[in-house]
Amino acid sequence: MEVSGLESVIESGGHNYPIFIGFVTATELLEYASVPNFKKSTTNEDIASNVLTPPVKEWQRPLIEDNKIKITNTFNNTGEFMPNPVLIAERTVGKRPEIIIDDLKVNGFMTGLKKITIPKTKEKPLWIIDGQHRITGLGDSKCAQKDNPVPVVFLLNNGGNSYNGRNLAKIFAQVTTEATPLALLHKEWLTFAFNLDHYASGAASTKAMECSAQLCKTPYFKSEKFNNPFFDDIKFNDSLGPSSKFLGQQYDCRDLASIIDSTYYSETAVNKHLLPEELAQQIALAFDVLSKNVRAPQENSVFFGQSHYFHKIMCDAFLTGVLVYLLENQAVDRAGWDKLLKKLNFHKTDWNFHQHVNKSARWVDKSKKLAVNVFDELFRDEQLPRGVSNIWDYLSGDQLQIEVVFRNVDKNGRAIKLDEETEFLSRGTKKTVTMEKRRHLSIRDKSSNAKHVEIFDDRGSAAHPIKYKAKGQVIEPSRQRDGAMSSFTVTLKVTLYGGIEETMKVILSGWE
Repeated sequence: MEVSGLESVIESGGHNYPIFIGFVTATELLEYASVPNFKKSTTNEDIASNVLTPPVKEWQRPLIEDNKIKITNTFNNTGEFMPNPVLIAERTVGKRPEIIIDDLKVNGFMTGLKKITIPKTKEKPLWIIDGQHRITGLGDSKCAQKDNPVPVVFLLNNGGNSYNGRNLAKIFAQVTTEATPLALLHKEWLTFAFNLDHYASGAASTKAMECSAQLCKTPYFKSEKFNNPFFDDIKFNDSLGPSSKFLGQQYDCRDLASIIDSTYYSETAVNKHLLPEELAQQIALAFDVLSKNVRAPQENSVFFGQSHYFHKIMCDAFLTGVLVYLLENQAVDRAGWDKLLKKLNFHKTDWNFHQHVNKSARWVDKSKKLAVNVFDELFRDEQLPRGVSNIWDYLSGDQLQIEVVFRNVDKNGRAIKLDEETEFLSRGTKKTVTMEKRRHLSIRDKSSNAKHVEIFDDRGSAAHPIKYKAKGQVIEPSRQRDGAMSSFTVTLKVTLYGGIEETMKVILSGWE
């Protein structure tokens, strides 16, 4: 195929980028150009394997058939035409095509144009970077404009190495942002595959996404001799359904990588961090052991249940615990994970949380933070808190404790330690504290299941609540007409898992 076109060179960041502009029919473009895209049916495992095997071969979005048909019908001899240029680049995977670019002469005279000679090869020499729906729609055999010229912008190396998979993928991501934004997961793994944005080589986020991909693409872990329960069960393809073969709901690559990044690779390890493929095996092994320690019926459990029985926040909490444990213990075998989970009485906990949660309250966000906080502590300590027999009891308030401190203040209203009063509050506490000259209240410490504590002054109302900061705040008594200071009550409300609430009351009296 020969194309006549204009050439210009863009200089940016110390690099030169040759750009050519010409006209080619949609029929010819389909003969010489392909789209490096994956399909709507491409498995998660195939995408995970693809992004881990450079050069990445399939990185553009799937063809949307309805969009193609719409273009075919719109421009099928209706008086409409397509003036928008499409973006074409030479293929950068495999053997490079031998595209020849010469000065175009007419009767021996220079025209200022270039003659671009593109060979026909077994693997099409060109890629459609932007415009796959326009080209496939216009080039359809049913479209009357299939042989009309289409304006084309060519990105050709012209003997150099200006264009490669990385910058073509970046260009693709940029030019598609305003038209039809990339699907969330597609954009994430595309960015990772070509080390763009926050996925710079060696970054914690890069290792985390690599771990997610390894977890999805590996069918069997040889060293521990077990089938990977997450094989092809982490979502990379936005087009596939959400059904899960293992947990009650699939993790997607973006969500999973975010947890691994923030909890493991962005934190300091006692020895050194595991490699992504090693960490993938540990995560798979820990969850596999979990499945052996959750008692029947598992379909009603927060980990493996369906619909309202499944609580993703508990999977997140368990994953957090696993990653925290690995920061200090590096690698654990099956027996080690089983021993830890049994010490934490996973096998004795009733994991059907649906029966307990407050159906009328919005509790997920607070419960997630609570569960993550608790599992972080449990896996670090490798034991349940004293007096606790199972994890549900602890999440719902067993051995709940809050240390409240009442202090004097200086002339500037700052708390001082002189003559402070400390009280330890537990579930249902109601006690009286003699304040004397103390005017400051704060929470010094609390058990991990007391993640969410609010302090209310009972002199307020539901419409106009009076709240105190847990970190500390000056409080003042009410004065009667004769100047005497009245007692009043503060209520500490703790929000537990599932929207369950516990309250503790402290009567503040004896003011001076």
